Amino acid sequence: MVTKEEAREFLKFGGIINNITTSRHLSFSKKEVPDEGKDHNQPLHIAVKCENYMIARMLIDNRSSLNVMTKTTLDKLYSPSAILRNNPVVVRAFNGSKREVIGEITLPICIRQKTFDITFQVMDIRPAYSCLLG
Repeated sequence: MVTKEEAREFLKFGGIINNITTSRHLSFSKKEVPDEGKDHNQPLHIAVKCENYMIARMLIDNRSSLNVMTKTTLDKLYSPSAILRNNPVVVRAFNGSKREVIGEITLPICIRQKTFDITFQVMDIRPAYSCLLG
């Protein structure tokens, strides 16, 4: 079992997911931590559950200020006509390009046994991940 201190050291992300407060945190077992420990440079992908659907390839990026869900992923969870709240945000990617947000939606995301209501900006993009937790 990983101690709280070991988990904090590994996760030096400040707030691994903006929606999880200090009283609710993710921790990892020694089996789940790469051999390089906190010095690894591998992307951190997790699988989560939203209601009865498993979402694989969810990327955690502490440098992102947004939680992003692709339109394709949302369409798998709900009908293509899922109600989105209007959000006229324009997202700037790391390469400087700009993309518009279709809307935002708050979904119950289960990470292990904990459920968090996470607000996602929905975008019509085709990245290597299904969602981005910033």
